[in-house]
Amino acid sequence: MIAACSLDTSVIFSLTKKEEAMSAVCKEFLKDIPIEIILCETVEKEYFRVLNYRIVVLQTILREIGQQSFNDFKGLKRVMRDIFLKYKQDKSLDGPTREWIRLFEVSVNVKANKLHELDLTTILTEILKDLQDLKINYVTTYDRIKKRAPIFLTIVPNPKIIKEFGKIISDNDDCTHLSVSFEHAVKNDRWIFFVTVDERHLLAQRSVVERKFFFIMIESPMYVLNRVEDIEKHGSPFSYIKNIRYPPGELKRLDAFTTKTLKISLPLSKRT
Repeated sequence: MIAACSLDTSVIFSLTKKEEAMSAVCKEFLKDIPIEIILCETVEKEYFRVLNYRIVVLQTILREIGQQSFNDFKGLKRVMRDIFLKYKQDKSLDGPTREWIRLFEVSVNVKANKLHELDLTTILTEILKDLQDLKINYVTTYDRIKKRAPIFLTIVPNPKIIKEFGKIISDNDDCTHLSVSFEHAVKNDRWIFFVTVDERHLLAQRSVVERKFFFIMIESPMYVLNRVEDIEKHGSPFSYIKNIRYPPGELKRLDAFTTKTLKISLPLSKRT
């Protein structure tokens, strides 16, 4: 196939968040996508690193709650309120982690209210079980997607390509995933849609990345299906490049970059 979708970590996380509208969008996208799905080993590593980190943060919150003194259910609720507020306002935690804390606070309160007639130790034990189930759900989601993806890229990220993406994208993990997807695209003469819900680091830089790297298109799961239909009309990237009568400067610079970095030259027209 001349096109494929490479999934960002943010898409996989969104699939498990049942309370998010974007979760439904991502599920619909995966159900309807007519091209191959690609998973990068770098995405897998980031996904589990971030997942484990966030679970540890939530476990720390529960442990801190359990270490406080309270005599009744109202006392427990006051302690929960104060500790959750402290972590939600902790600027050393990234935004998505603080959002996890906010959502976990809601689920913890719902669970505590249901169990308010039980002793306080039992309530905290049941909440901890919910946290363990949360982690299992995220692991299960990833495993399901990995089984669905026919391609698992284990390409060792090229530092030179990462550096080039880093001139546009500020997040190093994103640059690493994009570098692997780009190398696969060039070596296999195919278009790659890097599908993400990350507005801040990726979607905001879509047009700059696409002009510079040509083979890579950054897109939201909401709109990628329309672009797949359009791009496949052009044939493969190399076929499309051959038919460009006067290659623009960006394409000439990309040719110089792929020739030097990947030992692959683009089939540019020699017309002047």
